[in-house]
Amino acid sequence: AYAIVKETEFGIGFNGYYLKQLTDSKINGNVVRGRKEEVLALGPGFYARLSKKTMLQFSAYFETKAKNRVQGDRYVLRLFQALC
Repeated sequence: AYAIVKETEFGIGFNGYYLKQLTDSKINGNVVRGRKEEVLALGPGFYARLSKKTMLQFSAYFETKAKNRVQGDRYVLRLFQALC
């Protein structure tokens, strides 16, 4: 991490996830075979520690290799605030 100003630091990195559905889907209690979802997502990430108790995090995920699901992009912005 690199300090921009006192008590502030930031970092960049690489994010990703892989999802593979292990059990068959069910519709109205009936098993639907051949519909297991699978997807790979990769993308950049960034965080900034704004103070000792506050952190901001942003992640972007670009999905690829999707099977049996809609493929898209995901953007996540999180603000963490310590209570103590």
